[in-house]
Amino acid sequence: MRFLRLSVLLALVIPFTARATPGQAFDPASDTWSREALEDGVKAVKAGPLASTFLGDESGMRPFTGANHAWFADGFRLASYHAVVLEPWTNGLGRYHVTGQESLRRSLADALGRLKPWRAVVVAPPPGIAAVGGDFTIYGNVHQFKNTANDVEFVIELMGVDAAGMIQFKIQDIIGSSGTTSMVVAGASALQNSNGNMLSAGMAMAMAMPTDRDQFGFYALAGEEVARRVPSSLHAADRQLGKGKGDVSHSAAMALGVDRSALVDSRAESFGPALAAQVQELLTVVQDPAAKANDRADRLRDLGKIGALAAVPIAIAIIQDDQADNGLQENAAWALGEIGHADAVPVLEGCKGVDRFNVSAAISKITEF
Repeated sequence: MRFLRLSVLLALVIPFTARATPGQAFDPASDTWSREALEDGVKAVKAGPLASTFLGDESGMRPFTGANHAWFADGFRLASYHAVVLEPWTNGLGRYHVTGQESLRRSLADALGRLKPWRAVVVAPPPGIAAVGGDFTIYGNVHQFKNTANDVEFVIELMGVDAAGMIQFKIQDIIGSSGTTSMVVAGASALQNSNGNMLSAGMAMAMAMPTDRDQFGFYALAGEEVARRVPSSLHAADRQLGKGKGDVSHSAAMALGVDRSALVDSRAESFGPALAAQVQELLTVVQDPAAKANDRADRLRDLGKIGALAAVPIAIAIIQDDQADNGLQENAAWALGEIGHADAVPVLEGCKGVDRFNVSAAISKITEF
């Protein structure tokens, strides 16, 4: 028992060190989680393509049109394909679900369906539902994900594959709500919620509160951005390649070197040893009744950002405990929404005494985002 108390104390006072290599993407197979580790990957993709097994060889990629990095096959033409499928996305964070990925995919599907050659031929089947009859498949991967009170940001990878298994395009892009428009929206909302107090508004903008009411607006802004940037890149490449001119990054099509089924969301968690050990340390703090309520709540929030399925039954138990601290219950509801597991929905729908905004927001994240 004394050893357990010591380990809990150490977990509280010694911050986790991000083991991600500076300038590279966060790797859940070897790294521990931190916001800094994820943000470093976002910065890196601005400088050059992130090495990725999802995209295979990215040596031909370079900045192109609206995308941060893209490559197209010489013969890529939108009009060559008459039944386009956007498969459910995977992610490079080791978790089965990233908050916002489904709404992002739906936004992209709707936008691609407005491209002239692809009108009414683009479908995005729900996870677990197989699409049949497609002659072109677009696979997606969320490689990095940042979710704060100030913005939402995704590094996404897209790969278009024809019926013969040949890759016709690869895109790596930063999609998110960062920038003037989103900050104006967030600032106005924070000021409104602070009753005109500029200092309170500034604090609301600076802190990533789990009850932040701007998050859904940020998801919508990210959806608008992916709906604008990716179709623009595809349209520009199609036009330039068709005319045989332009600076579009291109070469011969390449064969898809992996089983396509491995590129579809398997809804399975795949943390490496370091991240799995970090999750267990966080869970130890959350379950320790002697730990401070604020520390337990903060660790729950970390587990939500990691997307740890092991936190689901513990967060549910906290929601159902009438004696639990209110702040701890609010963070439990927020974490359940971030993790996204369907088992939490009936518990959230039937809970009492927990902040209703947090509860309804968590249900919306699970069912819509």
